This record gives sequence, structure tokens and C-alpha cells, in this order.
Amino acid sequence: MTPPIKKISISFPEQFTITDHAYYTFQDGLKKKHEDTPDIKVELCNENEKNPYDIIIYKADKVLTYVEVKTTHNQERTFTMSEREFKFAKENQDQYQLYLITNAGAGKDSSYTEIESIDKLLQEKTLKITSRKFSLYWLIISITLNK
Repeated sequence: MTPPIKKISISFPEQFTITDHAYYTFQDGLKKKHEDTPDIKVELCNENEKNPYDIIIYKADKVLTYVEVKTTHNQERTFTMSEREFKFAKENQDQYQLYLITNAGAGKDSSYTEIESIDKLLQEKTLKITSRKFSLYWLIISITLNK
């Protein structure tokens, strides 16, 4: 079953890239979602790309959720992941959440899809690996979310 698409408004100041803004937008949104639970912390943690996820949600030093945010500049629902990100998502699927933002930076035309289990959606053929290619250092995997 294809995950539902949710409408959001993402426009951003010029000093931010679309990806930077997506990280901060989701970090702020997740903080608001958990604001009634003061012992839950939401932290942006991939500013230097050392982690295979962008945001971490934890409670008393115990990880609840790893969050990865992917963006596109149009309505395409194809995104790329490094092999490291893909492997981490599969190995930690019970604590992993992926958000795909389409039309990022387009204000009210932006939307996002919450992808809870990459492995399950690949098995159901809702997600499909469309290509694998090497970049300078990593194997890059292109993934398409079927409509």
C-alpha cells in the first residue's frame, strides 16, 4: 500500500539550501509534536554528514527514532540514498523513519510522504530500486516510490 501524501508549506530564506531547510523544518515540526513530553529530545545531527540519518529522537539517552529527510525539486517521487544510508535504514527499520519531501521550496505546493519501512515497501513493490551507480566515494541507490 502506497503511503499517503501530506501537504505542507516549505519556502525558505535564500541563505538556506532546500535540503538545509527541510532538515530544520522537520526538526522544528518533530519538536512541536513532542513538546508535551519534555523528556523526549529531537536533535539535528547530520550537518557534517557523519551519520546515515539527519535527525534523532531520544528519551533519556535511549534512541526512539532515526529520521532521514530526502527532498526533490519537483513532483518526482524518486530519491537517492547512499549504500550506507540504505543499509542503516534496513538494519534499524524498527527505529527508522524516512520523509520524502516533493516540490521542496515551492511553498504550498510542497508535500511529504512518510515512509516507515523501506524493507517492507520494497517487498510489496511500493518502493523500487531504479538504479545503482557509483559516485566519487559511495554506491548511490536511486529509489522510486510508486504512486
